[in-house]
Parts: sequence; structure tokens; C-alpha cells
Amino acid sequence: MGTSDPELYSFMSHLIQTTINSDPPASAFRPRRGAGHFMSTSPPPKPAASEAESFTDNESNGSSSDENETESEEEDDHSARTFAWPQRGGLIFDSQAVANVVNAFARRDMLDEALMKTMSGAAIKIPEHCWDAQSTALVLNAYGKLEVFSAPVIQYLAYVAETIDAGTFNPQAVSNIANACAKAGVGSASLFPRLANVTLGLHPRGFTAQSVSTIMNAYAKADCIEVPLFEFLSGVAQRIPTDQFQPQAVANIVNALVKAELLDRLLLDHLSASARAQPAESWTGQAIGVILNAYVRLGAIDEPLFTHLTGVVHHLPTHLFEPQVARALQPRAQRPSAPLPAPFQPCWRVRVTWLIARSHARTWRSS
Repeated sequence: MGTSDPELYSFMSHLIQTTINSDPPASAFRPRRGAGHFMSTSPPPKPAASEAESFTDNESNGSSSDENETESEEEDDHSARTFAWPQRGGLIFDSQAVANVVNAFARRDMLDEALMKTMSGAAIKIPEHCWDAQSTALVLNAYGKLEVFSAPVIQYLAYVAETIDAGTFNPQAVSNIANACAKAGVGSASLFPRLANVTLGLHPRGFTAQSVSTIMNAYAKADCIEVPLFEFLSGVAQRIPTDQFQPQAVANIVNALVKAELLDRLLLDHLSASARAQPAESWTGQAIGVILNAYVRLGAIDEPLFTHLTGVVHHLPTHLFEPQVARALQPRAQRPSAPLPAPFQPCWRVRVTWLIARSHARTWRSS
């Protein structure tokens, strides 16, 4: 039986839901490494006594991309020492066990609403001092990826994240927590400033292009512009080699700069070089549209970048363009005299083409 066999996951889901202890005593949980060392300024949320209500899949608000989900963190040594263990009344899941279960389903995009409701109920029964940065981030990332934003565990772990010792965080944990809370629209007024301070204390070498882009995008989405954080992440990003940036990471960063109204020319130059280093097949119409729109709105007219993206647009298939745009993309000698066959489905590339036309008129006049 394959490890991703839906029948296996369905069986495990049923097993968990029928054997879990729904009301474990607080004494059953062990404090986790680095948990509960920081006193939050916010009172803990009061989750409902029952999880009777069904979850709804809310839309993420203001996201610049449908592809900005963060990577799932790898488990470290201590996860092997924590698990679901039997006691009278059923299995008791600690924070890492909850994280492992929901992360396994999220990584395979398998939304099991009954299981997610069960694990949410289990998670909010775990005392705050029994969570660490990794397990908190994994659970929030899983619920965020599956867009189960109404789960009480989201609000609870947004509070827990404020209580965890800063020394246990890494860039991926910060990015997962910030991204999930921004998408769900949860967290107290002190959550994002706290995560910003945590990030400022991390070593630049621990960051990847994805973690930088996810953190900046999350803060922009939450409308929480921390200038010192953006300046720090700008310096971090400029140290990352250009070949490590995927087009979507570039798009998320420049979109965050637009929302923050920050014109960082050194960072924009580095991102331009990173974008030009990516092959045409790695691009999507959405990423191109976000990047061009951001550079135009920032007033950063980058001729080399626009020339490269113009070539990328011409490389992409034209069958999704509106007829008038498809004709404009073709060389003049090959343009049909009659309208192109319908239907042509409008998409991001339509907007992309006209952004290029507006921002790079010299190229279009010469074509």
C-alpha cells in the first residue's frame, strides 16, 4: 500500500477519531522545549466548549498569489520522543503528534473536515506551555494550507505563538505562523510586532528566498508594516544568490513593497537580476502580472526586466489570451485578418500584456 494511498489516510483518520481522548487532564501533558517562557500581553482566547459547528473554507484576504503556501517544516530530534500515548479514556495527542497528523494531510492537500475538527479540539486542550515554535508553526501552516480558517485552534495558537521563547524560533517557523495568521485574519495587536522582534534576532544565514518572501507578504497582507523588519529582510534577501529565487518569491516581495509603499532600489535591482535568471518555463502569468504591476506602481521602470518578461510572455502559449491580445502578441506578418477562434479565456496574461504595453511602450512600437 502506497504511503499516499487515500484509503490508508481514511483509515488513519477514522482510527484517530474513534480512539482519541476528547477530555484529557492537563497533567497528562509535558512542557516542551522553549515553550511558555515569554509572557504574552494578550489574554488567552476562550474556545468554545464543543466543536459542534462545521468549518467553513474562508478565502484568503488580499493575497498576491494563490501559490504562496509555505513549506512544511521537517521534524527535528525531539519529535521522535513525543507522540500520542494511551491513557484511560483514549489516546492523548501532544502538540507534536497533532502537528504530525495535520501536516501529513495538508502536504497531500487532503481536506478531511471531521479529522481537522477533531484535531482542533485536541489542540486547544493542550496547555500553552506545552507548545513550541515548530509544532505551533506546523499546525497553523496545515490549517492555513487547507484553508480551514474557522477552526478554534487558529485563534488559540495565534495566542500561544506570543508566549513561546524567541530562542526556539527559526525563519521557517516565523514564516508559517505569520502567513497562516495573516490569511486567517487572526492574532492580537501584539502578535505581528512580537514576531518582527523575533525575526530581527535570527541569523541571516538561516533564511531562504521563500521564507523572506512569505514573511514580507504576510506582513503586507496583515497591513502591519514594520519598517525595521522590512529593512532587515531586504538586507537578507540581497545576500541570497539570484538563482535561489523562484518567480513567485520575487512576486511576493515586490508586491509587499508596494503595499508598504517602500521604494528599495537596491532590493529591486537584486530581484530584477533574480527574475531575469529564471527560465521561461518557470513563470506563470500571475507572477509576471504581479511583478510588472509592482515595478510600475513603485515607479521603478526596469528596461532589462521588462524586456525579459516581454520575451517570457511571447514564449507562453497564446490560447488563453483574449483575441485582440493574442493578435498583438503575434508578429505582424502572421496576424490573421479575421478574429481568432473563440472561446479565449481571459486570465492574468491579459493584464500582463497591457502592463507591458504601458510600461515598455518602446518594445511594442518596434514589434
